[in-house]
Amino acid sequence: MQNDFLVTSVPVTPKTSRIGVLTWPYLIELISKALKIDPVFSINAFHSYLESSDVEIKKYLDFLHGNGVYADDVYIDRNHLHRIKKLVQYMFSQNLIKIENKIIYRCSCGRVDVLNLENDIQYDTAKLYSIKDKMAYCNFCNTECKPYSEKVLVMPVDISKCQEVQIVPNLYESYFNNLYKKFSNQSFLISKNRETGIKVNLDGQDFNIDVDFSWMLFTALLPDKNKIIIAGNRHILKMMKIHYVNSILKQKSVIFLATSYNMKNLDFDETKAFFEIEDANYKKLFLLYHQSWNNHTNSRIWDKSIYKFLKKQTVEKRERLYSAIMNTDIKITKNMQEKMLLLVKNINLSKNYKQIQNIKE
Repeated sequence: MQNDFLVTSVPVTPKTSRIGVLTWPYLIELISKALKIDPVFSINAFHSYLESSDVEIKKYLDFLHGNGVYADDVYIDRNHLHRIKKLVQYMFSQNLIKIENKIIYRCSCGRVDVLNLENDIQYDTAKLYSIKDKMAYCNFCNTECKPYSEKVLVMPVDISKCQEVQIVPNLYESYFNNLYKKFSNQSFLISKNRETGIKVNLDGQDFNIDVDFSWMLFTALLPDKNKIIIAGNRHILKMMKIHYVNSILKQKSVIFLATSYNMKNLDFDETKAFFEIEDANYKKLFLLYHQSWNNHTNSRIWDKSIYKFLKKQTVEKRERLYSAIMNTDIKITKNMQEKMLLLVKNINLSKNYKQIQNIKE
């Protein structure tokens, strides 16, 4: 293994209801094997209102195992609660996070709890509320999000402290940098009024730490290595926050891999198709081929033609298709971001039907 890198994903909620949740684990395994680096499977057990039980986490890990992913090294955020609190206290002592009086917009149920800045931009919280007649209303309790003046914990953004942005596909670099410009000299709210399960005392006052902030810290809680982190292309702001925290804590570099999202196809049952064939390479290729690496800014639908193609291949040919993704060019290249770009290119080539048909039986 290459000892100075590991590959993981943004901590995931341990769900087994959709096959798409296997995409990141499959990519972690592929990248680990192709680049000979350590895999870490990251789990978000806090995830806001509903804490995952040990039973749910075991069910998720069994789900991975049953579908060909052997998650030996697992990071579960709940198991690092003491370290998370210590890290928050350290950041406060270093002025990286601060207590400030701010106007906070909050609904009756507490799900919406945001700064005015986030109300304007909406990147992270748009799913929580809707704008009607220039007012924000919670999508859960339907009450108006009213302003409150109070002491809260914030993380100011100073882009002069940022590490180099590395993201694959690299078309996202400009979007990433534009986000930094938009948030420059602003602050992120990192405490909540409601109970979050992560309470920290700072200057004699208790603060409930936002669950999202707890996993923004996870690069500092993983082994001290450079990291490849997989996340969805709809979560660039979350990547930016992880990148910023990683930068101000002066951790080793991060390379992000942005995956695409598949919309439901009313004419195709992707779950039935996925479980129809008991072949690990079929399942992995089925999900890998559904990544829209060339046109990555748009969502795509589950594609019946991919299912038809993979179904008619022999077990041996599917094995060769999977192995072809990890060709020798990747191992020769020294730059890790270039390796990732090559890997994405190889997935595209592998699913290109003209290229595929040239692979001999």
